[in-house]
Amino acid sequence: MRARPFEEKQHKGLQVWLRPVPGLGAKLDFSLDLEAGGVLPVLVTINNVTTHSYRLEPDDVVLIAADGTRVPPLALADAAQHVATPAAKHAGHGVAPALGAVTQELRSHLFTARTVAPKERVSGYLYYPVASYAKGRAVLEDIASEESEGFVVEF
Repeated sequence: MRARPFEEKQHKGLQVWLRPVPGLGAKLDFSLDLEAGGVLPVLVTINNVTTHSYRLEPDDVVLIAADGTRVPPLALADAAQHVATPAAKHAGHGVAPALGAVTQELRSHLFTARTVAPKERVSGYLYYPVASYAKGRAVLEDIASEESEGFVVEF
């Protein structure tokens, strides 16, 4: 029996998926070399197959290194600066993207959802320093009951 991909799962509940997209994998969604700037994009997908609305603060999605260190996402401006600096150094005879263009591209993919309504699916990227991470953790709050639900995703 094979496991069904995340996208095919239709059972009830709140589903949280965190997927680091290192190196060449990021080239599918980004025209920038994020890895050269020391930035790891992490695809965050939340599928709310419930009748409840949930609140999520993107800063509550942390990656956890093997030594237990919790790493919050980089601020958009910091991630853009990290990516733009090496691009300018290595542009050579080419043209490096301006900081504004880098910021705009990263913003266009940024996970910004704050509320996930019933039967809604939201997705986007958060940016972290490149490192070796063992897992990720996200905390969502049920808006009606104000109870928190934590999700740990191992990589």
